Amino acid sequence: MTTLLRKATVTAMTTSMFVLSACGGGGSSSSATSSTTTVTSTTSTTGVTSTNAKSVAATAYTATNGLNSQATSASAYSSALGSAPTGQASPALLTNSVGLVYQALNAAQQQNPAAGAAVLQTTLQASQCSGGGSLTTTVQLANATKLSSGDSVSIVANSCVLNGVTMNGAFVFTVNSLTSYTNQQAWNGSITLAYTKFSVLNASGYGSQVDGNMTVAWAQTNASSSSAQISGSTLSFTSISKLGTTSNTLSNYAFATAITSTQYDYSANYAVATRSPTLGTGSFTVTTTKDFVGVPGAFPSQGGLKVVASDGSYLVLTVLDATNVQISTYAAGGTTPISTTTTTWTDLAANA
Repeated sequence: MTTLLRKATVTAMTTSMFVLSACGGGGSSSSATSSTTTVTSTTSTTGVTSTNAKSVAATAYTATNGLNSQATSASAYSSALGSAPTGQASPALLTNSVGLVYQALNAAQQQNPAAGAAVLQTTLQASQCSGGGSLTTTVQLANATKLSSGDSVSIVANSCVLNGVTMNGAFVFTVNSLTSYTNQQAWNGSITLAYTKFSVLNASGYGSQVDGNMTVAWAQTNASSSSAQISGSTLSFTSISKLGTTSNTLSNYAFATAITSTQYDYSANYAVATRSPTLGTGSFTVTTTKDFVGVPGAFPSQGGLKVVASDGSYLVLTVLDATNVQISTYAAGGTTPISTTTTTWTDLAANA
């Protein structure tokens, strides 16, 4: 695989990390089928109260951090730069998205090694979907030796079972721009990922589904310093875990991050419609009031966000340190807190 293709795969991984994290923060339960839309709660949350403040704050932070958490892992970048993804199935949207794009690009290079326009379409056989089903990949390259603006990879999964993991749905990876560069450390580019009910279901029946699109602009100045912007009009994701089914739809979302080997710094603004076992249905507007800053692998030590409910009531989450946060609730238009609670990051995560 050429350096250029590998770099584009890193960009795809950044984007897919966002999807994985937003669907439940990563881990072994991050997968689902395209029909997993049932939500167990039918209650409605129209306002922020002292009773639901932790759940509302946890929902907002989980979605915000979902745009960043694994994308700020220096080890993820270094491992991706050092070796190509295996393409093996696992119960994670991240691994599957990146692995499938890599396989498709690699196959296009092998079958069309000469420069010039190249279109490859292949259906993986049942032996490659070991438990049945199929994967259809379509690769369009202006030049088979490198990625260029306008190139695309389309993946369609039809009940494809690999190593006990079932994939369904589709996504299209499109290169908007990609700079040329003389080394592996400095480059920039932009891609769009459009998901159509792309899902992964693990053997236990837990998982995630994503539907919608996002555009990622990425810039890397050296091996340990980079930045990214992620934006889109709508992105919906559903997560199933032992706690129940949670569905979130982000609208008009914008995310920015700066990453070094020792620190992450990010912010996000969006509207979210949520359905979950803890909150039922609800609509909120989330604004980062202070960038979240921390070290890779740890909770933020700085940061804050404001969450406004549909009735105008709101809460403010303030990071006190890498262990504790403060949550204050306000009436619509109010400036004096109705309630203020200090809790730990761990406790907040348990309320998501």
